[in-house]
Amino acid sequence: MESNSPPPIAIQVALQDELKLVKRLLTPPIQTVQDQQFTYFEGTLQGRKVVLIQSGMGNQSASEAASYLINKTQTKYLIVVGFAGSLHPELECGDLLIASSIHPESFKETIDLEEAPIEIASQSGKATLSDSAFHIGGLASLDSPLTTREAKREAHRASGALGVDMESFGAYEACQSVDCSLLCTRSILDDAHTELPPQVIGLTDKWGRVKITTLLARLLRNPALISTLLSLAKAKARAESTLGTFLNHLILNLPEELEE
Repeated sequence: MESNSPPPIAIQVALQDELKLVKRLLTPPIQTVQDQQFTYFEGTLQGRKVVLIQSGMGNQSASEAASYLINKTQTKYLIVVGFAGSLHPELECGDLLIASSIHPESFKETIDLEEAPIEIASQSGKATLSDSAFHIGGLASLDSPLTTREAKREAHRASGALGVDMESFGAYEACQSVDCSLLCTRSILDDAHTELPPQVIGLTDKWGRVKITTLLARLLRNPALISTLLSLAKAKARAESTLGTFLNHLILNLPEELEE
């Protein structure tokens, strides 16, 4: 980015599919910036300069990627974008959750997030989604996925959070020592009643890339797995549609500086 231009808006994702989604929204040309630590992308979205980085799954990876991107680009906004699981029956597949608080592992701490970015995101949510598909609330940020209905129910009971991811707390930690506002926006992939079968766990690496050999081996042992995978693909398409529409509107209306 040019040294005399305003700092870009930073967007961070964890998974390969999330990266592809945001890259599709960018206006070409998209420049790839690579060094020994990370690869990130520079481009424009709705006429605004943005930088995009993929962290991989997990709060530690998210913290490292966010710290790198913030220091590299001097961004004032970090938007964490991607999929999440629902912890509350009201949040269905394809709904949008804007995090007002983060609940780290063990749920002994509630971290309230800055209100100004949430208000801006709320306006975009109201403009692009129905009231029933747009939510503001707590986001649990854990070290491992919740795969059963009971685990999701217990996480909601213990934390009050509406959704769960594995990266937002790491991004929050990276923003604490610098002048950078954090906004965590998630589209629901699996609702509170949906369980992830054991044969689905471990099919992807930390970047969300499918392990082809593992997939083929499991399909040979259990051909019925294809039905589960097709259902997940349909859910992902709904979640992607929500994120794409919302993110376009958000970036267009994000001010260069937040009012104190």
